[in-house]
Amino acid sequence: MLLKDAQNVDVDEAYAFMDFILEPENAALISNFAKYANGVTGSEPFMDPAMATAPEVVIPEEHKANGVFLPVCSEKAREYMTAIWTELQK
Repeated sequence: MLLKDAQNVDVDEAYAFMDFILEPENAALISNFAKYANGVTGSEPFMDPAMATAPEVVIPEEHKANGVFLPVCSEKAREYMTAIWTELQK
């Protein structure tokens, strides 16, 4: 989805890029690089085997079935993250 107020957007190129990164093999490449899960069905065979069992990437089946979300970070942890991002943006 493109933001309706996005500026300087070539719609055809934007959708072509989204189609490209949503191809399972390409989504897996991004995930392998970033060490972050993706929601693209069929990307699993292309994922790094180490990520297939990584608890920070794999959502347990009981959580999927019940719609259980992981607990949020503590208030102190969020304060640290905010401070870090604020410093990085300077």
